[in-house]
Amino acid sequence: MHSIPKRWHDNLTVLDAIDPQAPSLPRFASIHPDQVAWLIHTSGTTGRPKPVAITHRSAVNLFHHHRMHLIEPAVAAHGGRRMRAALTASMSFDTSWEGLLWLLAGHELHLIDDRLRRDTNELLAYIREQRIDFLDITPTFARELHNAGLFVEPQHPTVIAVGGEAIDAALWTALREQPGVAVYNLYGPTECTVDASWANGDRTQAPSIGVPVTNGRCYVLDRTLRPVPPGVAGELYVGGTPVGQGYSGHSSATASRFVADPFGVPGTRLYRTGDLVRWTTRGDLDYIGRVDSQMSLRGYRIEVGEVETTLIAHPRVAAAAVRMHGEVLVAYVVAHSVVMGADVPQPAALRAHAAAFLPDYMVPSVFVFLDRLPSTVSGKLDRGALPAPPPALVSVRPARTDSERTLARLFADALELPVVGVDDDFFALGGHSLRAARVLSGIRQAFGVRLDLRAIFGNPTIAGLSTFLDAGEYSGESGSTNTDIASDIALPDAIQAGRARPARPRPRTLLLTGATGFLGVFLLAALIERTDLHIHCLVRAADDAAALKRLRGALKAHRLDTAALHSRITAVAGDLGSPLLGTSALRYRELSETVDVIVHNGAWVHHFETYDRLYQANVRGTERILQLATTGVLKPVFFVSSCDSAYAVDGNPPIVPEGRRVSATSLVPNGYVRSKWVSEGLVLLAAERGVPVSVYRPSRIGCHSVTGSTSRDDAFWNLIRAMIITGAAPRDLYDCGTVDLVPVEWVAAAIAHLVTRKPVGHTYHLTSPRPLAFREVIEQLRARGYRIATLSSPQWQARLTELEDRAAADGDHTLTIARTHAANLGQPSTPIVFDRTNIRTALADSPLPPADSTNTLPAGIDFLITTGFFPRPPNRHLIEGKPVS
Repeated sequence: MHSIPKRWHDNLTVLDAIDPQAPSLPRFASIHPDQVAWLIHTSGTTGRPKPVAITHRSAVNLFHHHRMHLIEPAVAAHGGRRMRAALTASMSFDTSWEGLLWLLAGHELHLIDDRLRRDTNELLAYIREQRIDFLDITPTFARELHNAGLFVEPQHPTVIAVGGEAIDAALWTALREQPGVAVYNLYGPTECTVDASWANGDRTQAPSIGVPVTNGRCYVLDRTLRPVPPGVAGELYVGGTPVGQGYSGHSSATASRFVADPFGVPGTRLYRTGDLVRWTTRGDLDYIGRVDSQMSLRGYRIEVGEVETTLIAHPRVAAAAVRMHGEVLVAYVVAHSVVMGADVPQPAALRAHAAAFLPDYMVPSVFVFLDRLPSTVSGKLDRGALPAPPPALVSVRPARTDSERTLARLFADALELPVVGVDDDFFALGGHSLRAARVLSGIRQAFGVRLDLRAIFGNPTIAGLSTFLDAGEYSGESGSTNTDIASDIALPDAIQAGRARPARPRPRTLLLTGATGFLGVFLLAALIERTDLHIHCLVRAADDAAALKRLRGALKAHRLDTAALHSRITAVAGDLGSPLLGTSALRYRELSETVDVIVHNGAWVHHFETYDRLYQANVRGTERILQLATTGVLKPVFFVSSCDSAYAVDGNPPIVPEGRRVSATSLVPNGYVRSKWVSEGLVLLAAERGVPVSVYRPSRIGCHSVTGSTSRDDAFWNLIRAMIITGAAPRDLYDCGTVDLVPVEWVAAAIAHLVTRKPVGHTYHLTSPRPLAFREVIEQLRARGYRIATLSSPQWQARLTELEDRAAADGDHTLTIARTHAANLGQPSTPIVFDRTNIRTALADSPLPPADSTNTLPAGIDFLITTGFFPRPPNRHLIEGKPVS
């Protein structure tokens, strides 16, 4: 003990004294820095555990990095005294070295055993009693300790290092805001000597994995090992001194993960982490996730991190995790009540909270409350140990009242299911307008109440619809909780033109959303015909093959050519209502780099849905498109809006200007129109930030003027069908009404022309120069043999209601849909004229003629007769004077 300072003698226990007279011990052979210091197995989080060989050089480098950047600054901040570090990780976990490094630097190390680590209150007491200065813990453990009061007492750790799994923004902020506490986020796979990068809380406000450790290098690369620019997602590769030698005894695994370093000296290697990251403009690395982090539910991708982060944002949730059990997405929640004595949040409240931020299919169906989330010996979340939910939770919650039991029977009959729970979403179980109409028919018979379809779209659960019926308020846009929609016109600060690289001088690739919709499919055809661009089509589907199948089906349904599907069209499975547009991070990165132009035509088009339910796909979807536009290469955005967003219920000028924006309170009470109005506002806000945009506002899009191909879901054609069936039309509509009908191929061709040939920055009204008088529609029907009388509006509505009831009794609920549309028919007023100056000027040098409704109307009527949507006219053998088989 003669070489040990005397001041430490009282704190030492001599295990084995060496006799100075004994023969000298054998000298150890010298150790080369590149010899193996240890073998340590990976955790198995991303596969079967494998032994990693780490050299002495790498281990020494790790020590010096921690000493310089973590240990010595802490010692200096505490007047040079010896620090007390606690080792909470298992010694089989490589992060246990982060505690041992403090011991090597001459400080006091406390070993925390499994029993103490798993008892949060006892561990906190120990930390305070022993005056622990340093903790190295996982975010899961950090959140648990923080919620239990880690920083409540004056004596608490002043250096916190987190690592081992991703940290969310709320926890990072909570740790950073503790006075006098230094916080570090340490990232590194076992293959890279514990830590490959580090972030200092003093300089990174948002969660980040920071910058490479000393003598380390980090690269964000694409699949061909080419670096990607800041802001673009790619796979993280680690180089330099931290990289280990490989997997001992696993040569094939070593070859696949330890690849030749194209940026280093010959013979060096990079470790391919499998983690997706991106460089920020300030030179830090943002962690996005792993390539294999997604789950799938009924063909939809589930972003685990997005769901968990949303739940943790609830003020009464301390921690959360999600897991699939069969076809059920289950959320596991630790409530703040565990440590604060508050009431446990109700599942319905958590479900509503999640639904406000996530698409329907990412909202957990079942909530299981736990005292704590299970963790591995290394402190990470042990997702596999999350218990199966009790059968009573997975099974449906039964009806409790007579009205709920009646509605449960009606829901089950309409959905053709044996049972439906009171909290189950009608549309998530396969409901649609016709099935909803069947439910309303049953409600009319059982309750004596006549509702329209908006009631069930606004209240899609048995519990919600029962409450709605009990309240007795049957008008307006039911179910919508967001009345201040103007406040939704806000974009993240990151959406700025300055974040992206300049656009390429000549565009080569275009992204089209909504390509399988009615306008979208003709727009795709027009872009193929009128441009030489390669077109990526974002299609809601389980995978790219299913997306391609949907595209092919849509083109064939409208008699359009499918030859370009394999040469100039790439189908991309995605979803506007999901993070990263429903794509993987790698696919998103590819889109951000390869796409030059975006035509955003996609939306959830449904005039019975509430704004709240359309918000994710339509409003947030537009925000995500603008995010893509400002990531990688700057991309012009051509946004397809609607003339309805410029129409005010409380008055309009004689000619509606192309730049007009009405107030939110002046919009028609229609969820879809409101969502387009907000989306248009987002696009115009992006324009103020330098993003090149154009807005297209079509009026009523009619059928193809030659083939007559159209959409049966269109409200206009459903009303015309109702007039045919009732044999009458409202007299005031016949006398004074107009319809601004534009051929679908003209709208598509105009947009395709403007996308590549005209500067951005304008709003265009894609309307007809001569709207049709509604009497022309009726005369076209009469010319085909239909007997159409004119009645007052109340008389016509009464006849429609009577026939609706008769049809429903025979199992035909289509007139219920028409009656809901008819409820929105107002009194005819002075025809609305939309200014067409911009579109007239823009198409002046185009061979495209002005929109002509003359052929559109008869072609559409004939198409709907021959396809069976309209009942056959009495003169069945003639359509426009031509024989019909």
